[in-house]
Amino acid sequence: MSKILEVIEEKIAASEKHSHCMMSGTTLLNEVNARLRVNGETEIGEDQFKEELKGLLKEQKIFFKKEYDEKIKYDGTYERVELKARSWFLNNAKLKEHEEKTVAYNKESREREEQKLVQKDRDVKKLSREAQAVYGTIKALTVEDNKAYVKTSEVQKKANMEFKEVQDAIKELRDNKISYMMKISRDFEKDTNGVKDNVHEEDWVITNSSKVLSKVIEREKIKEELNTAKNNNKEINLDKPGKKEKPKKKEIPKKDKKIEKGNER
Repeated sequence: MSKILEVIEEKIAASEKHSHCMMSGTTLLNEVNARLRVNGETEIGEDQFKEELKGLLKEQKIFFKKEYDEKIKYDGTYERVELKARSWFLNNAKLKEHEEKTVAYNKESREREEQKLVQKDRDVKKLSREAQAVYGTIKALTVEDNKAYVKTSEVQKKANMEFKEVQDAIKELRDNKISYMMKISRDFEKDTNGVKDNVHEEDWVITNSSKVLSKVIEREKIKEELNTAKNNNKEINLDKPGKKEKPKKKEIPKKDKKIEKGNER
């Protein structure tokens, strides 16, 4: 049996719903080669892997589906990105079933989010005039530009309100779980007249969507974990003896040469 087919079968059998499994091409190749090593067989390269995979797909022994995610960019706009991992199936019926379930789930998710926002439109009317104005401004800015969130500074500018008024209104909205404020950050390289500088940027943003809040919290958490991993990539090798420090030489105090009177020539 093909090792590729073997890996996919095992992963599907071990999955929760036994309908499909998710793996990137790299992960699948690594899994195949791991099994070949265990059996003392020669590992396969990327080209051979692709050819064998192409044959299995042509013979309809396996099927796959590209998966996508809606990424929230730093400026709050949405971007549809293709995931590295693909969904793998052993028959076309399971693939079609998965596609139908995905469409249904996405539709239900959108409807739930819309219902929450409609309820918030009702609930905000119980709050102060300033809170209603800020809520309406957030809603207008996110809908107009199809954004997940907006900067709090943009809200103040659009609402034409004093800084303290906006801050008090935001606090009222947050306390009532109608709007959510988050701190976001990014590190990037800026080129100024040929001189490259590493820049760290931070902003306070706000949204009326709890779904957006969850996605942004997850994004910032992953980003922080990646930065921590990057900073901790140097580990101490406990098996390697450290360099012995040379003992410091004791300083011998110099005697002051005193010229005694009477010994002068």
